[in-house]
Amino acid sequence: MLSKDIDLNFGINPLTGDLNLKKGNAAVNQALKTLLLLGLYEKPFNSDLGPNLRGYLFENYIFNSNKYLEDRIKHIFLR
Repeated sequence: MLSKDIDLNFGINPLTGDLNLKKGNAAVNQALKTLLLLGLYEKPFNSDLGPNLRGYLFENYIFNSNKYLEDRIKHIFLR
């Protein structure tokens, strides 16, 4: 089964006027990137979905930061 998703660059097909599609691996990669870049409270009715990676971008390193981020990312994909 071929995965399909709309292109988030919102390019328009000049012949049909429809939004461009991403297919196959490109669609899966785009979906994974979108999930990883979600912040907390960005998804309505599912506020704890995102790992909030941007929130930790300039934080001081704490001994268990890696484990916490690993757990947050696993939480997304093992739901």
